[in-house]
Amino acid sequence: MKSPFLTVGIVLATVGLALDVRSDDPQGRQKQMQRQRLAELGNTLVDTLALSYKQRLVEYEDGRSQPDRLIAVNRELYDAMRSVSGQDRRVHAKVIGEFIARAKSIEAAAQANLDNGRGTSMDLLDAKSARLRAEIELARVSYELGGALGE
Repeated sequence: MKSPFLTVGIVLATVGLALDVRSDDPQGRQKQMQRQRLAELGNTLVDTLALSYKQRLVEYEDGRSQPDRLIAVNRELYDAMRSVSGQDRRVHAKVIGEFIARAKSIEAAAQANLDNGRGTSMDLLDAKSARLRAEIELARVSYELGGALGE
């Protein structure tokens, strides 16, 4: 037969653990809800900026806007995507690749607008410098990760 002290000790330990779990649970749930809310906000921001980028690119390709805001939205989208992507190197490589692809699209639209008389050489230079900054970002991050990101 078990001693009463052992039984009382087990009961007290179980109650203590249950109280610990209960007291930590609301804080844990609150932190989980905060993390979830931050993730939702981040994803909503990415979706909103992606839509803004697409619409602004169409407007720019049609000669109805200037490239400066399009270039800025591309950078904002990259920053937002990076912030929600976490630390996964493969995801980071994809995010940078998309950033560069968008910058190349802007540069191609600037060249097309210049060729058909709707753009200026300064627009093309702005777009080219934005693309180069995107490529420098890839080289910088790749260097920091020890060459883990490819082009």
